[in-house]
Amino acid sequence: MFAKWRQGFETKPARFAMALELCNRGDFFEFISKVGRVSDQRLLKFLFLQVCKGLNGLHTEARKAHLDIKLENILVSEDGHLKLCDFGMVKPVDSDISERQGTEMYMAPEIDSKSFD
Repeated sequence: MFAKWRQGFETKPARFAMALELCNRGDFFEFISKVGRVSDQRLLKFLFLQVCKGLNGLHTEARKAHLDIKLENILVSEDGHLKLCDFGMVKPVDSDISERQGTEMYMAPEIDSKSFD
């Protein structure tokens, strides 16, 4: 669901670094680039459900919104399980988001066109 927390430490005032479990197959973008198109419907459903379960846990258990879901922020573990990572833009689910956040090319059109002024 999430890459497991291994260690955290403060690098500068109010700046933190996290050490997570090794996901040696890289991110999902790299994985798909190497493997190619996934056409097996059962495998696609399995992968999609893993991302959904991770997001559900983040939203319901941690009460956080990721705000930057993209292939590069999903890691692939040795056993092929997907793990969410890069929580740098995370906000509480009930917070008022008053600025554009996320990676532009992955941003939902309704967010991309919204004025935050």
